[in-house]
Amino acid sequence: MKGSTSLQMFDAMVRFPGSWSGFLTRAPLWAASTLSAAGFMLFLSSYAEISNAETISTDERCRLLPLAELESHFGARAAAVRGSESVAGTLCSADFPDRRQGAELLSKAAGPAAPTMEERVSALKQPLELRGAQLTSFGPVACFTDHTKMAGTKLFTATCFQEAGGHLSLSLRSEDRQRVAVEAVKQLLEKAALKRE
Repeated sequence: MKGSTSLQMFDAMVRFPGSWSGFLTRAPLWAASTLSAAGFMLFLSSYAEISNAETISTDERCRLLPLAELESHFGARAAAVRGSESVAGTLCSADFPDRRQGAELLSKAAGPAAPTMEERVSALKQPLELRGAQLTSFGPVACFTDHTKMAGTKLFTATCFQEAGGHLSLSLRSEDRQRVAVEAVKQLLEKAALKRE
């Protein structure tokens, strides 16, 4: 395995029932990557594209992450900022200040085979409902909330994503549900999108 990606390093890898892991193994990579960025993580070594991803310069690959805004939002300095790249896209993650509170930004340039917003929402709706999560659309942006466990601690997660100009999704995690309010994640995603222009 070349390098180590933040997907592999993320401590809160959730084990799903057969139907969920079955969805991830059958789903198009673009659908699985949105879910992975949200903290719904299986050990993705079965995806050669992800497990062979190289960890690269965080300065270069994390330029879209609105770091100052995230530090203000979480009230802590960023620690362990990591960037990696694979066919799923460019992933940047940061802890504020540890794994129990953090952000992950997944971006991928637009291309002819890229799914539309409607296709991505349609692909994610049922598996999210199976987990008891609900997907809400806000025009060009869609968001969902969920939770996971890390070392016995319940963490709340919220993810917002858009397809305009290429896929962009931002996921936040925290023990404090208020830190992952959908409106806050949506605003931070907009900041990241502005950096891309």
